[in-house]
Amino acid sequence: MNKKNLNKYLVLALLVVIVLLLVAVIVVVFNERTMERKIEDYFDRDSYNVDYDNDDNDTNIGNDIDEKVPETDTKDYISHQEAINIALKNIGLKQSQVRDLDCGLDYRYNETVYEVTFDYEYHEYEYYINAKTGKIIHSFKERD
Repeated sequence: MNKKNLNKYLVLALLVVIVLLLVAVIVVVFNERTMERKIEDYFDRDSYNVDYDNDDNDTNIGNDIDEKVPETDTKDYISHQEAINIALKNIGLKQSQVRDLDCGLDYRYNETVYEVTFDYEYHEYEYYINAKTGKIIHSFKERD
């Protein structure tokens, strides 16, 4: 086989490899987007979920305290619902308007806070609210 024919076969083989790589990339991207859509469709519902604690025993609602939170009597704290109301009032929404609502005690910014998170439209909101005073310590939103 002469050098000219060999070059033709090498170019042809290279083109085949490039086409196969492009097809593989397209398949991977398509599968990722399809999976993302399936996940979004599954979680994108008109209802909301208030997760006050991580266990199934409803007698402990409001007692899901992170290990980092100093041991103090929670009667000195505002309630979970009050923390939720403060966050929602800050942006002028009602609880029925948001999705994936979650509220729990945490220790941030050198104090015990309620971490309130929820989704509204195409944004995820996160609030840190002082558990004793109800003052918003920090808040931010990011595009979902």
